[in-house]
Amino acid sequence: MGLTSCGSDSKQEDPQPVVSATPSELSMARTMTYPAASSRNNGLSYTQQTLSGAAVLEEKRFYLNFVAPEGVDRVNFEVPRTALSPGLTGTYPVLSRSNSGGVVPALYVYYRVNVATSLSGSLYYSAQNQAQGQLTITAYDATRKLISGTYEMQLTNIHDPLEGPLPSSTALRCDVNLTGSFKDLKVE
Repeated sequence: MGLTSCGSDSKQEDPQPVVSATPSELSMARTMTYPAASSRNNGLSYTQQTLSGAAVLEEKRFYLNFVAPEGVDRVNFEVPRTALSPGLTGTYPVLSRSNSGGVVPALYVYYRVNVATSLSGSLYYSAQNQAQGQLTITAYDATRKLISGTYEMQLTNIHDPLEGPLPSSTALRCDVNLTGSFKDLKVE
């Protein structure tokens, strides 16, 4: 009596559709406005190629970060998980020293040196300064984990970021305005 083989036990799987990664679209613009006595006003806009962004949903917070790796500007937003709407969409006001209605602590960093081996910059926390603004999440695709929206933040009467981390008592003061948008940013 001989043994016969029925072939392989492996089952062919149905082909799965290829899901292409949607590239995110990012923008950021920053202006510094100085008192009328100064001609130092400046602005800078970053293009898609010079920006990176990150969105991380953690147990206690939703963290958004936008940085120009080869530029001089970075902005972070931290929305407390308890303040998030169920679908994440909504407008979340920036926390400020004078704005008790704000819920989002924000951080602006102006880099003087921003290379892999050395960082030097000025940090401005919204909660420690006169700040206003908002983070607006206009869309969240929970299936693909992609988020879209806009942000804006104004810091008023801060020490000049160009002066260094320990500005002199005579350093100029300025207003910094940051605006930006993000579309299809991957949420980790």
